Amino acid sequence: MRKRRNIIKLFQLLYLPIIVSVLSFFVIAVISYNASSKVLRDQMIDNSIGLTELLSRRIQNELENNDEQLNQITDQMLSVGLRVLDNIESISNEYLKDIADAFNIDHIYYYHSSGVLLNSCNEASDDWTSNKDASLHTFLKSSEKSYIEDVTSGFETDGHYRYVFIKGSEGDALKIGYKLETLEHIKSSQAIQKIINRIVKDDVNFVYALVTDSHLVAIADTDNEDIGIDYALDEIYQEALSGKTLTSDWYYPKLDETVTEVITPLILNDKISGIVVLGVSQTMQKRRALILAGVILGITILISFNYLMIQARNVIKPINKLYDDINNIDPDFSGRKFNYDENAVFFGLYESVENLLHRLTESKQRIKVLNNEVTELAYFDYLTKLPNRYSFKENFSKLIKSYSKVALVLLDLNNFKEYNDILGHSFGDDMLVALGERLNLISNEHIAVSRFGGDEFLLAIGMDNSDVLMSSIKEIEKVFQKPAEIKGEYYNMEASVGISIYPDDSEDFDELMTFSDLAMYSVKNKDDFGIAFFKRKMKNEKIRSAAIKRLLKEALDNDGFTLLYQPIIDTSTNLVNNYEALLRFKSHNVYPDEFIPIAESTGLIIPIGRLVIESAIQQIVKWRSENRPCTKVSINFSTKQFYDEKIIEFIDEKLKHYDVLGDCLIIEITETFLLEKSVEEVRRFISNIRALGIQLAMDDFGTGFTSVLLFNQFQFDTVKMDRSFVELNLNNNSDEVFKSWITLFRSYNFKVVAEGVETLEQLDRLKKIGVDYVQGYYFSKPVLPEDLA
Repeated sequence: MRKRRNIIKLFQLLYLPIIVSVLSFFVIAVISYNASSKVLRDQMIDNSIGLTELLSRRIQNELENNDEQLNQITDQMLSVGLRVLDNIESISNEYLKDIADAFNIDHIYYYHSSGVLLNSCNEASDDWTSNKDASLHTFLKSSEKSYIEDVTSGFETDGHYRYVFIKGSEGDALKIGYKLETLEHIKSSQAIQKIINRIVKDDVNFVYALVTDSHLVAIADTDNEDIGIDYALDEIYQEALSGKTLTSDWYYPKLDETVTEVITPLILNDKISGIVVLGVSQTMQKRRALILAGVILGITILISFNYLMIQARNVIKPINKLYDDINNIDPDFSGRKFNYDENAVFFGLYESVENLLHRLTESKQRIKVLNNEVTELAYFDYLTKLPNRYSFKENFSKLIKSYSKVALVLLDLNNFKEYNDILGHSFGDDMLVALGERLNLISNEHIAVSRFGGDEFLLAIGMDNSDVLMSSIKEIEKVFQKPAEIKGEYYNMEASVGISIYPDDSEDFDELMTFSDLAMYSVKNKDDFGIAFFKRKMKNEKIRSAAIKRLLKEALDNDGFTLLYQPIIDTSTNLVNNYEALLRFKSHNVYPDEFIPIAESTGLIIPIGRLVIESAIQQIVKWRSENRPCTKVSINFSTKQFYDEKIIEFIDEKLKHYDVLGDCLIIEITETFLLEKSVEEVRRFISNIRALGIQLAMDDFGTGFTSVLLFNQFQFDTVKMDRSFVELNLNNNSDEVFKSWITLFRSYNFKVVAEGVETLEQLDRLKKIGVDYVQGYYFSKPVLPEDLA
């Protein structure tokens, strides 16, 4: 074949004019960016100053009309009073003080129906009577259930208060009051906080806002953690107190950007009462300047591109085409003319070779069609028209030669079998075709796509750096973001994806396939889209998982399990309240956190769970025959045991068979158990458990996201605080937080167990905090029944 010569000087004809144009427009874009940045910044500052001054006036107006907040505080006092009267048996001076501290209340008094003061959060005299308080005396004689008193002077201390009176079912009464200064502080702080939160929320340009008092102490801040910070040393803030509106730029580390701060005085009743500060992001004005510069550069590129296209079409392309056509003439070529017109630049030459070119084109087309048919039969999937597994291996080998690394991606459709079973195989084929079309769109020179078989697809991604792989993974994710239209309906497609890397994981293709398959199955149980990279431990975990599964089956068949028991101690008596049963292998050191998930995933948890229940009941019977003082046992329930439809019948049958009462058992469940099915199904399950007399405990409190709403929806007897939650609060000296939780649980009539107690110091602190029961190594490790003290 004749070597093609350079017949055109492209640099002088095309590239030099384009380079000059691009450089000129680039300089213009840089100048425009700098100029527009300054103009946009000045405009932003002017707008922000106006808005800050408007915000100052809004705060003043809001503070002058906030009676609604006062009513909300009064409603809160009524709600607190009703809660206290509902727990009348818990009322004591300490209890009232805890309630007062929890809700920021100044006074709480509890009176007998005769007017005698019984309890007070302020430790008032026990012989004080209602005769010293006309309002209380009148209220006790009246038939009203509640009464809200106007602001009045206090009977014990200086100052003014607003009091709420609430009457109990026995004629007893509560008197709850806020000091006027407390009310005003709460109202003003809440009003200001609402205003600045709304301002920052409604405008993306504002990153924060704060308001200080006349001493430059923050009384409101969109970042609640910064309320109370003293800014007295800030010179700019000090200068703003003199009545000036100021601006300054500073680096804001929370957003990792420079922020313009606008500071203006806060004027209340014609006096400067503090300052208002707005933090304004510079991101938007920089973005606008960049857009302007980008538009100019875009125009430059467009002009240059059009110039290149015009020159290529009118000069370069005709010359090159003529050169190619002449050098590819076949002397035996004959046939019809190819397309050209009389205005063609080289009309005469084309006319002389037209017949030869026609025959050459016709022959090539026939050969191409035949080659395509043969290739499609040998290397492409008949359904999706994608390359099949045989051609994929060839493409994989090519990528290995061109790139330093190649990712082998195995993609498996989730729930495809269900689609096939419910909607038919024709529907399944249409879904595979739709997915194949989408995957084919992301195929390019470094991404090879193939249908592996069934609902599995393979991709090979050649790369010299990890950025290419991450970008390709995002393209794969996009494939599944939109529903697929199949037979006029739209269906979501989800997949599990496993990835192994050549040569990091292996240099053998078949082994890489196995590794990708292991990675894919590590996310297969998820319902949504999931991606996992192969890790060496997956292979080891697969082997160990299979071994543990074998051990579980052998233990079930050959009495290979045993139950250890750990005592739970009553803090008021230091005696054993009950024992927790913990499952172990008799002959293997495999612990529950490893074998329980495998038992759950294989369904073996159902027979294992029943074994634990019966073994615990048998142990209760044995202890009872030995006249042991405590024969109550708590057992843990897995979320998968929810699907044992006969579990309630099984427990009832075993209790009756061994003549054991249901109150000898405590079932411990976690928050995950409560979320496994619908609220009604869980309630029905709990109701059936309680009908047997069995107690219910919430386990692992403090490790997840337990909502107080769960306590309203489901009835428990006990809450078990997880060891990590107990250690965190004790180590941080958060005794008051601990007490708040105890108070909350007491309001639901829950008993509280603290797990993980290992020292006498921890025990003493937990007793003082008010925990009902404790459990941990300080008393005993989990041991065999015969080893219990």
